[in-house]
Amino acid sequence: RGGRGAFSGLNDQLIMDDRRVIIIGAGFAGLGAASLLSSKCHVTILEGNDYIGGRAKTAILSDAGGKSNHKTLELGCTFLHGSEGNALYSIATLHHVIEEHHHDHLPKTVNLLSSGGKLSEEAVDRYRELFYEVQTETVQRSRANDWTLTINGHPRVDARAGVGTSPSLPSVSLPSHPPSHPPSQPSSQPSSPPQSRADLSDYLAGRFRELSASSHADDRSGPGMNGVRPVLDYLLREEGLDNGTKLSEGVDLLSYGDFDLSEDGLEDCAIAVVGGYSTIIGAVAAGIPSGSFRLRSEVERIRWSPLASASSSSCDAEALSPVRVVCSNGDVYEADHVIVTVSLGVLQGRKDLFEPPLPAWKQAAIDRLAIGVVDKVALQFTGPLVEEEHDAIAFFWTEIDSDYSTIPSWAKCQSKIDRLANTNVYTAWFCGEDALAVELMSDSEIVNGMVSTLELFLKRAVERPVVVGRSSWGRDRLFLGSYSYNPHGASKEDRVVLSEPVDGTTPMQLLFAGEATHPSLFSTTHGAFESGQREARGLLKIYSH
Repeated sequence: RGGRGAFSGLNDQLIMDDRRVIIIGAGFAGLGAASLLSSKCHVTILEGNDYIGGRAKTAILSDAGGKSNHKTLELGCTFLHGSEGNALYSIATLHHVIEEHHHDHLPKTVNLLSSGGKLSEEAVDRYRELFYEVQTETVQRSRANDWTLTINGHPRVDARAGVGTSPSLPSVSLPSHPPSHPPSQPSSQPSSPPQSRADLSDYLAGRFRELSASSHADDRSGPGMNGVRPVLDYLLREEGLDNGTKLSEGVDLLSYGDFDLSEDGLEDCAIAVVGGYSTIIGAVAAGIPSGSFRLRSEVERIRWSPLASASSSSCDAEALSPVRVVCSNGDVYEADHVIVTVSLGVLQGRKDLFEPPLPAWKQAAIDRLAIGVVDKVALQFTGPLVEEEHDAIAFFWTEIDSDYSTIPSWAKCQSKIDRLANTNVYTAWFCGEDALAVELMSDSEIVNGMVSTLELFLKRAVERPVVVGRSSWGRDRLFLGSYSYNPHGASKEDRVVLSEPVDGTTPMQLLFAGEATHPSLFSTTHGAFESGQREARGLLKIYSH
């Protein structure tokens, strides 16, 4: 494979200012690379869309008369994650566009039961704390590779050794008064590590039930709650949004600790941006010459020149063959280096993008990872659905699915809808297979399902809203997904391999950036931005004397 130290003997021959670098994609990874390279060499940024920002896309809402009301809706990236050590947070602060800063970004929520009534925020928060305790414990065990833990008295076993599978987990009643403090010590005994296809959903659910049971063995179920399932299902749906897919669709347990804000000194908090992500995009792009951007330039083929022999490393610099990038509009560009920042979905779905194909070691890493889909649908009502002080409505399903046969399956997988501040616009979130299904629906079909769901929980008639914005990241050919996650068998090592450059007849001919290439900050905008700057620094290093 290639390497960042390869061709170091050419440093004295090559001059950076006459090098040509093509950056494919004007999302945060591409902008990060261009911000460091545009003053050092000739940079061309090829973007298939008619806007810059990639999966950060801010829409401006209009009022009934079609005029802008200056309210913004994020169709893609929504929050900054952490402050200290986050380059994008620093940029946002410099331009005075930080809106709020608090841990977990939990809005004031009304928690509704499908059977009628509601749960107090205090009760849900206490169960959330218990779930967070389970998450924290699971992260620690993942990073230490320590799975000496029982689930309901059954040790987890290693399917690779042929000695069993995950145990079935009995349901446990949910008490009306959750614990103020979760148990201080988990029950444990020596056991084998989890199976090779260890499922995160099963593990989190089992551990949550176990700790709930040990804390409330003598308590009775809360009214209408029908056991622990409603609140647990809600928390698992929320976790699914963080991963970009429903946990039941195969999120890996063993690598759960790979995502790590603390590795970069970042705290776990969500920060909204005044005016939307477009303000940060504009601030970063302002430092890049406008002539560097080529919009509506979807890349059709990247023709690169593999290193034919070791002797190529000693050839004259001027004889080195460039890489050629062909766009769907017929334009052709030549460069010494190409920084590829397309999404993991495009790398997986466009096997013909590279000519010749990528080396087997690179393709294998691409194929082991997975990309999730998270979509939003914004619905405008004539008035608030609940009391105006509430920013969100959370859905707790208290009966089995068959009891609500009139509600479409995609609607049952929602965790909540969020109200856009100072508006009557509510945003519904969908992920995984449900998001892909919603992408194929008409506005009318979505409205029908949402009205049925809201009427069930609110126990009253609900007006038909107007769809004022929706995303389709999964079926957009320029993305084919929202952000990456680790499926069964994947790990941060795959992301490291994905980030490795590929040498051709020029050193580091193909470089790779994007959120999926960051070993610990995947799925975040600043992880993408850092990855672009990482590749830029790698290029600058080989030209330094």
